[in-house]
Amino acid sequence: MRFGFTFLSVMAMASTVFSTALRAEDANAYWVEAGPSTLGLSIAPAASVGSRFAVRTPIAIASYNGEFDDSDGNTYDVDVSAFQAAIMADYHPFGNGFRISGGLSLGGYAATGITQSPTYEGLTIPGAVTLDIEQELPIAPVLSIGYTSGARRAISVFGEIGAKYSPYDLTYDTSVTLNAAQRARVDASVAEINDDLDDYAITPFATIGISFSF
Repeated sequence: MRFGFTFLSVMAMASTVFSTALRAEDANAYWVEAGPSTLGLSIAPAASVGSRFAVRTPIAIASYNGEFDDSDGNTYDVDVSAFQAAIMADYHPFGNGFRISGGLSLGGYAATGITQSPTYEGLTIPGAVTLDIEQELPIAPVLSIGYTSGARRAISVFGEIGAKYSPYDLTYDTSVTLNAAQRARVDASVAEINDDLDDYAITPFATIGISFSF
């Protein structure tokens, strides 16, 4: 259901951008930005709305698999994935390639870590423990600044830095039923991690790439 909602929302945002672009009268009134980002591989269809405003729908996809060791020495097999899309309003205060942007982002990061018979503060938990981290809010506010060199040329280079407000929450599951002492220990460890995650509610990002104008 969450993927379906996000997919339909992305399609609606893209439709808005392109319908705006088709109504634009100026040459090079719409374009596509593409390149690597700290949020994943990114592509962003965009259209001008007047001489100093534009609207973009950046979409980023990322995935990562690896291992992670926690402070108790437990090793987790980690799978990180992300699908996120945003609708951004751009303002060009100087009428050139510099822009100030704000908008809303859908989706976000999700991570799953699995470990076998972990030990938390000296207490061993039998069986497999699965930790899941997900973004708490389905929609997150985004602010950024960027610059396009040779804006409105057929091909140009752009860069963007920004941040999104996206607090995360950690939950867990076990392959066996825990007794009261074991569950209390795991609950305490998870609560401590969630407290730490609250300090990282702001997710910074950076993107560089090529812009193709039409």
